[in-house]
Amino acid sequence: MGSRLMHLIIGEMVASSLDLRNKRDFLNGSIAPDAAFSSERKVLTHYFEGDVDKRTRQVNYKRYIDTYLSDIKDDYSLGYLTHLISDNVWMEYIYL
Repeated sequence: MGSRLMHLIIGEMVASSLDLRNKRDFLNGSIAPDAAFSSERKVLTHYFEGDVDKRTRQVNYKRYIDTYLSDIKDDYSLGYLTHLISDNVWMEYIYL
């Protein structure tokens, strides 16, 4: 997956195209999933499904949307979603 710096750069790019109330909250959300240091915790914070060895690992960002749909209008939650989508693209097109 991409680095925290990559997520901040993507966050900045996405934030510039949105009408945010709080850009800092958005950017914090865009790096929040990587605050987990154990691999078990990252499975939860990244909504992972599938197996890396079988090349089926993906980020189920749709489950995040389904779980937090009412909160996604919040800038932090939008940043978090941006992170998940970025990681899914990274895994699908670069990593796996």
